[in-house]
Amino acid sequence: MQAEENTLLKARIDVLERELARYTTRKDSSNSSLPPSKDENRPQRTSSLREKSNRKAGGQPGHEGKTLKMTETPDEIIEHHSCFCPECGKDVSELPFEFSGKRQVIEIPTIKQIVTEHRVYRCTCSCGKIVESDFPIGVDSPVKYGKGIESFIGYLSVRQYLPFKRLQEMLNDIFAVQISEAVLVHDCWKAHFQTPVKKHQLCTAHLERETKYPNQIRTDLKNELEFLLKEPLNPKHKELVSFQKRITKYRDHVFTFLYHPNVPPDNNGSERAIRNVKVKQKISGQFKILNAAENFAILRSIIDTAIKNNQNVVEALSVISTYKRN
Repeated sequence: MQAEENTLLKARIDVLERELARYTTRKDSSNSSLPPSKDENRPQRTSSLREKSNRKAGGQPGHEGKTLKMTETPDEIIEHHSCFCPECGKDVSELPFEFSGKRQVIEIPTIKQIVTEHRVYRCTCSCGKIVESDFPIGVDSPVKYGKGIESFIGYLSVRQYLPFKRLQEMLNDIFAVQISEAVLVHDCWKAHFQTPVKKHQLCTAHLERETKYPNQIRTDLKNELEFLLKEPLNPKHKELVSFQKRITKYRDHVFTFLYHPNVPPDNNGSERAIRNVKVKQKISGQFKILNAAENFAILRSIIDTAIKNNQNVVEALSVISTYKRN
C-alpha cells in the first residue's frame, strides 16, 4: 500500500514539475512561433516605447536638412518685366533688361478623363461579301474603363488600402470619373512539403525562436547540426524532443539558403505579405465576397513583386493590364 502511494506521489510530482517548467520558461513571440499579440505584459497599442528626453521635437542641431531643388528643365517659363518705374512713374517697358533671378513653382496639372471612341466600318466587296473592320483587342464592351484607370484603382485599393467609398469619392472629385463597386476589383508545416517545388527552405527565424540555442557560426554547420541532433535530451522536455525529431527528419532543408543566394533563410516576407490581407480588411472592411479577396490577393502579389524588384507599382499594374488585354 505504501509503495503504491509513493508511486502515485512521484507521478504527481513529475506532472507538477512539468507544469512549473512551463510557467518558468513561458513561450512567447521571442522563443516560439506565437504571434506578439499573445505575449503577456505586452505594451498597450497606444503607449509609446520611446523614452522621454530633454530634446525638443523636430530636427536636432547638426541634422542635415532637405529642401525642394530646382529643375534644369522646367516645363514652362514665364518672363516678368516691369512696365514703369516705382520711383518716378516713367515707362521702362522699352528699356533693355538683364536676368536677375528665378523661382520655380511645382504644380500638378488639371487632370481630366480622356474618352477615346473607336469606330468600325463595313463595305461590300465586288464579290458580294460584306467586309467589316474589327475593334481593337480589349475594346470588348460599349463603354469601359481603360488600363490607366484600372491600374490606378488597383494601386489605391491594394497598395494604399483605400476603402471603396473614399476611393469612389477621390476619383469623382479629382478626375471626374464615376465608378461602381463592381470595378474594384515555411515554417515546418507538413503540407508545405507536399508542394511540388525544386527546393525547400525551413524558416530559420522560427527555428531560432523555438530552440534558443546560441547562434554559433562554425566552419561546417552541417556537422555541427548533426552533433546537436544526436545530443540526448531529457524525455521530460517533450516539446524539445519533438522539435529535435522534426529537424532530424527535415535537416536537408535547413541550410538551402547557404547554397542558393536568392533563397532567404526565413519566411518573414511571406508572413508580412499575408498580413496585408488583414490590414486591408481592418481599414476598409471590403471583403464581402470571396472573389473580392481573391482579386486583392492577386493584385497584392503583383505589387509585392514589383516592390521587391524596385519597379514602379502603377507601371507594373499597367503592364499586367496590357498583358491581360492581349
